[in-house]
Amino acid sequence: MKKPQFLESPFTQYALILAGVLLLAIGMVQLPLVIYFQNTKPAIDWRVIETTAEGFKVVSFEGEVEGDFSPLLQEGDIITEFAGKRLDSASRSDEELEVWHHLMGISIGDTVHFSVLRDGDELHLSAVCTVTRAELLGSEFSMLSYLPNNVAPLVSVLIAFVILFRQPRARLSSLFALVSYSIAFHMLVTGRLNAYMPWWQEAGMVGYIGSELALLFFFAFLVHFMCIFPQDRKIRGSMALRNWFIYLPPVLLSVFIYVIAYWLKIVELQSWISYTAIGYMVLYSLIGLAVLISSYRRAESPAVKKVVSVLATGVGLFAVGFLGLMALQLFFKGLSDDIRLWLSLTLVLITTFSMPLSFGYAILRYGFLDVRVLVKQATVYFILSGVVIVGFVSIFIGLDQFSSSFTRKDVLFVALIMSGIVLLALVILKDKLQEFVNKKLFRKEFERANRLRAFSHSLLHHLDRDKLLNSLTSELPGILEVRSADVCRLGGPGNAHLLSGNHCKPEVLSALDNDYQVRQLLHDGDIVLPTTYRSLPYDADVHALLPIQYDEAGKVLLALGEKQSGYPLTDEELELLRSVADHAALGWRNAGLSEDMRESERMKKEVEIAQAIQSEMMPHAIPHIPGIEIASYSVPARDVGGDFFDLIPLQGDKLGLVVGDVSDKGISAAMVMASSISTLRFAAESGESPRKILEIANRRLYNDTRKQMFVAVYLGVLDTANGRLSFTNAGLPKPMLYRDGEAFLIDWSENGAHLPLGAKPDTIFHEQSMDIQRGDILILYTDGVFESMNEQGEEFGIKRLNAVVKEHAHEPGEKIVEAINIAIHDFTGTQALFDDLTLVVVKIS
Repeated sequence: MKKPQFLESPFTQYALILAGVLLLAIGMVQLPLVIYFQNTKPAIDWRVIETTAEGFKVVSFEGEVEGDFSPLLQEGDIITEFAGKRLDSASRSDEELEVWHHLMGISIGDTVHFSVLRDGDELHLSAVCTVTRAELLGSEFSMLSYLPNNVAPLVSVLIAFVILFRQPRARLSSLFALVSYSIAFHMLVTGRLNAYMPWWQEAGMVGYIGSELALLFFFAFLVHFMCIFPQDRKIRGSMALRNWFIYLPPVLLSVFIYVIAYWLKIVELQSWISYTAIGYMVLYSLIGLAVLISSYRRAESPAVKKVVSVLATGVGLFAVGFLGLMALQLFFKGLSDDIRLWLSLTLVLITTFSMPLSFGYAILRYGFLDVRVLVKQATVYFILSGVVIVGFVSIFIGLDQFSSSFTRKDVLFVALIMSGIVLLALVILKDKLQEFVNKKLFRKEFERANRLRAFSHSLLHHLDRDKLLNSLTSELPGILEVRSADVCRLGGPGNAHLLSGNHCKPEVLSALDNDYQVRQLLHDGDIVLPTTYRSLPYDADVHALLPIQYDEAGKVLLALGEKQSGYPLTDEELELLRSVADHAALGWRNAGLSEDMRESERMKKEVEIAQAIQSEMMPHAIPHIPGIEIASYSVPARDVGGDFFDLIPLQGDKLGLVVGDVSDKGISAAMVMASSISTLRFAAESGESPRKILEIANRRLYNDTRKQMFVAVYLGVLDTANGRLSFTNAGLPKPMLYRDGEAFLIDWSENGAHLPLGAKPDTIFHEQSMDIQRGDILILYTDGVFESMNEQGEEFGIKRLNAVVKEHAHEPGEKIVEAINIAIHDFTGTQALFDDLTLVVVKIS
């Protein structure tokens, strides 16, 4: 069944990222301000839990310290006016939030006048505000009171943010973000101290209603998430029907609460709807827990069972805390104030932190949603964020305490600006800090990734398949710390068998061979994780399948067992394993060709094999790019040569243009050519600039090729989206550009060296960029083009190449290449080619 597109669309991804950034920014600014207000704002030491037509009824007092108002008030008093604002229902109407915002403007030292209705008499009282909220609640409650509404949202949003970047455009990631964002937004808006924030005061009733809606839909998002993790649950096979059941109740509740009960003011329905909303929240909490328990029973993988059990514990504690709070408010009003306060705070903390902590533990301990590896990257951002927060608090308090000419909004604005400057300064140190953190705190993962990259590249040099297979099955388990590694071949029913290793069971291989979806994914070159398919039997020795080779004999696969730690393979490890599989495939083909060469006449076969290697390594098809024509021609001076070209697809609509020339000819040059293409492709996976790619390839080729064999290379990266070409030239002739009726050579920049690869180990190459325009023709070539000689010893030369390009510039790229080839052939006549000849023409239309 086709997956829904909305949760996986780029629009949803960008919207969630933007929402996450906004919530993080609000939370990071709000947290220090709440701490500040907790210790500087006066406390109102009476608790209103009943609103009457005459005003606010005082039911009880809070805190161990006697407040400024408690000596003047009694339980049962109705406050009718406070600080100049009438609190009766007629005066409040729809401006109740405005009343509270007015009360928040009171500062320490202010005298507050208020009126109370006591035994039918109206009394006019006044009190000087001297006690802060921190003093009223005590140190323990002062610290804990802002944790649920300010620390927990930051934790929830950070976890969701990391998952979004780790698994972009995935339903699980999007739903997890919606779960985290909705409860985080609700907590950031609610709370007495949070109401001091100017942004929530400006939002007014819109912010309040938004927070209540966020709480309602939090439960729907949570149930939806549990229904698709770890396996997609449908109602009688219908995904649409399931979603209707999940989201229709909160939509109807929202309509009843905020249309009928609020705007239409049908008071008789308000209590009924309130209890219905509570019942809905309780029911959805229990449904989510039930789905998780069912998932635990259905799961076959121990790793999945562990993750589900942790999440079920968190959701269970959340349900207990939530139900406890509801029961405390509805059925246990007779408890003493101290007991109610302690119970309420305990249940709030359980409700607030149970789910974030359970999800966080599942991430750190079991790699839930594959974000555990990002902890090492997130550590740097936590450090930088901590420095910025401390700096912001220091600047805010300093300006607020020692500058009387600034208003609080001025102080907040200046503190934000200065904190931003501090953050920009810290960005300069981020790379060095990240490297330090990786080496010191995550040394094991850092070294494992380096060993895996080195192992991957070593596979290119195996010219014997038995040695290649033995390396995969004996060395890889130790590097990756998995239980086993086997190489098998799937060749149709009854033909699945092991090629190396002895862990995969025959029945598991047969099940893999008979599963159509697995066969299709393997044929497409995808990594398959059998533990995610209920149709396949669980086996601890087959946790990942990597396709190595696909031919008429079947599929050659690398089967990896469960990690010894019990963690699933991370996306970072899977990405490195893709490189291992690619290089194993090249090693497999090279080894196969090498074995064929040894079985036949040596001199004849080595030429044929070298030609096959060259043909395999060269691009088989020119990619179709709208508005860009690419044509190529390459011919060796002997049976095989050292010239080559390549077209490497890169991330972000970019294309790598490569032309190279090995300093020798014949079979040795062909082997170095094959190694050079593999090395350049491997280096291009880094996603770095052309200069950096050549630096990586140069170090490898310097170590792997014999001395006095160099590789001249032109590497250009063409951004097809914006028409920008960045390139570097390591020893090849200057490329030619035809523009506006003229053809000219592109001069080299002097910001680096132009030495061929393999000459010096630590060469820093030049790099330059230019804009490509419509009508431009870029000609890349080896020196065999202009050094082609006729019988009189004359070279073809740049001028003749220039003339041919100008004459045929109006023709397609293929015709330009053909015209240059004909011109060289007519010029040389019967004279044999002195050097390999390679030509690439890129025409912008």
